[in-house]
Amino acid sequence: MILMRENLDDNLILFISEWFLCAQALWRIGSTVATLFATLGQEGVVYGINETEVEHIVTTEDLLPTLLKLIHRLPKVRHIYVIDLHPGLLKSAKVRQADFDKALAGTERTVELMTYTQMGEVGAKIPEDQYEYTRPGPEDVAVILYTSGSTGNPKGKLNSGKALFS
Repeated sequence: MILMRENLDDNLILFISEWFLCAQALWRIGSTVATLFATLGQEGVVYGINETEVEHIVTTEDLLPTLLKLIHRLPKVRHIYVIDLHPGLLKSAKVRQADFDKALAGTERTVELMTYTQMGEVGAKIPEDQYEYTRPGPEDVAVILYTSGSTGNPKGKLNSGKALFS
């Protein structure tokens, strides 16, 4: 993730069900992450992504159709990092870069998809001493956890690294 982000101070959304392992890697490099779950519904997902003003989303292939459907309502999203799944786990046709390009045709906006496989290939070519990041402090916000918002929009709860790991 270090390699693909223009600004490590940006927030990220983790739109995946098994988010904790991915979040730990991102916390190590000082990223603040927010979690969103498909169970929030499309309106909840749009609300959470737009409220956090993220440009970067980490997701799994099975959730790409949802993001593709909503991409016009997510104006700040520029990068989607995709965790590859076994093809047998996909319930719909595979969503590709060309699908996002087509959905955004006629606009000046692009969204770049990158799989974890592609990220690994790029990262393997860069010496580790070239990585630059700031380690988080115990009081820094580590994660924004979104709840169901049963009385309206989902609610984001800010949690520090100290609160998560103490």
